[in-house]
Amino acid sequence: MIFFMIVHMSVVMSFAVIGNLLLMLVIMRGNAAAKQRISPVQLLLLHNCIADLLFALLSLGSEVMVIATYPEFLGPDFLCRLTRYAQMVPMFASPFLLVAISADRYQAICRPLAHYRSDRYRRPNCLASVAWMLAMALSLPQMFVWHKTADNECATVYGRGVSTLKSAYVIYFNTIAWLIPSIMAGTFYYHVCRAVWRASGSNGSHRLMSTSTNKEHLDVQTQSYIDCLRKQSFMYQRQSSEFDRKRIQTVRLTMTIIACNFFLWAPFCIANVIQAVKPGMLNPRVFTYIVILGNLNSCINPWIFIFFNTNMFRRALRNLFPSWKSGPSTHSNDNESFYGCFGSATRQLVLFKTSTALPCGTSDFGSCSKSDCDYRQMI
Repeated sequence: MIFFMIVHMSVVMSFAVIGNLLLMLVIMRGNAAAKQRISPVQLLLLHNCIADLLFALLSLGSEVMVIATYPEFLGPDFLCRLTRYAQMVPMFASPFLLVAISADRYQAICRPLAHYRSDRYRRPNCLASVAWMLAMALSLPQMFVWHKTADNECATVYGRGVSTLKSAYVIYFNTIAWLIPSIMAGTFYYHVCRAVWRASGSNGSHRLMSTSTNKEHLDVQTQSYIDCLRKQSFMYQRQSSEFDRKRIQTVRLTMTIIACNFFLWAPFCIANVIQAVKPGMLNPRVFTYIVILGNLNSCINPWIFIFFNTNMFRRALRNLFPSWKSGPSTHSNDNESFYGCFGSATRQLVLFKTSTALPCGTSDFGSCSKSDCDYRQMI
């Protein structure tokens, strides 16, 4: 069984390192090839990649070394505590970062104008910083729960039997690292899905843009003028449809990652609680297989992103290997980005799709002038 665990953890660690490094390369080089900046979601996904890499190297890598020398731990008492602390940090950081991604999507979909007015990188950076600080703070109990025994074993202070301290600590970890983040992410995505569902159909992106401006009343003449422009503009309808498609694709991507995290870790967390309360209830071999599901989460996240962003993956490969270029891409419009112009006079957000930021006055929208608009990439 020990040999099986070492082989399993080594294989999972290898795939997790390769997959997450590949995803980081795809995001960086794919955006460089498209000549556009990293989006807020991609920035948070990069943080999640770092968390998965730390899980592979610190959690799985150190556990392989501990199991290989079991029952003896080759190191002082402080190293035993530090190792267990380092193993726990990415296990907290990954679900917290997924909550940060959910919160960012909620802000972008349900409160688009507030999202547009704010610094598009300040909020994801703040959310990521909070996630990492909480992960490091909530992992501190590991420094007190683990110690090196007189038999040179790195073990917990409550031992292997049933105890109130053990049950309380296991429930604490599974509640903070799995249950609460899952509930928060589910709540955010409930509101996101409801907003997307209500906005589906004609003028979907306009409805999303108008959700946070219900209290900002326009005079009848200005509103009629804007509605007339929208009805007469074929490009507006086309860009609105494409904008909705990209938003829905982003929601599907992040929802898939969060759902996989929930369902892969759910058996481990439930079994962990059962094992703490009634150790003899689960067969050790069954518990070992359940642990495998949780470890697989760090491997599949990169491939989910690549599956949803095959064009970016191809761009990254063509950027790395120019000799692979085989002619014009059939998805050349993926190199283009959406930019928004917020007119302070009309209080409306106008969308433009282009490979570079448009100067004012180049579209068929007359709702903002060069002095009262600010272009910013939206997706």
